[in-house]
Amino acid sequence: MRVSRSSGFLVAVVVTLLIAPVLEAQQPKAAAPIPAQITAAKKVFISNAGQDDLGGFGDPDRTYNQFYSAIKSSGQYQLVSTPADADLVFEISFAVQAVGTNVIKGDSVGTPYAPSFRLVIFDPKTHFPLWTFNQHVQWAILAGNRDKNFDQGIAELMTSLKKLAGEPTSVQAAAK
Repeated sequence: MRVSRSSGFLVAVVVTLLIAPVLEAQQPKAAAPIPAQITAAKKVFISNAGQDDLGGFGDPDRTYNQFYSAIKSSGQYQLVSTPADADLVFEISFAVQAVGTNVIKGDSVGTPYAPSFRLVIFDPKTHFPLWTFNQHVQWAILAGNRDKNFDQGIAELMTSLKKLAGEPTSVQAAAK
């Protein structure tokens, strides 16, 4: 009876020693701070870095116009007409990379294009990029589906931007 109690105790100690490092490794790591200019910004200037014509996504100014409209309707920022008046510059672009031919393989269809939005957030005083988003857009054969996917990509980009700008840095959180 004494041997089995001692064995049980020894097994419990060994299990505890083996599990402790695993539990410690599962602790969430502290996130790197978000630049203070991003979380404090009130006024933005939107720069149009262009849109690829490849892939049939429409008007060459569509990206700029839709992003501008989304920022304006969000009410999160005041839009200004010059970078000098802005706290941040948002440089928006849309690129469509050709990745091959549309080949049917069993049940799946290979995608010939890889469209994506790129949003670079600059500090207007230093012209230094503070943050970059790359938002993939699902390519589609039908124009209506491409339009829907384009709109969804803008919405996802806005969600990412709101999440970024809405999270205070650890310094700002400590100050409050």
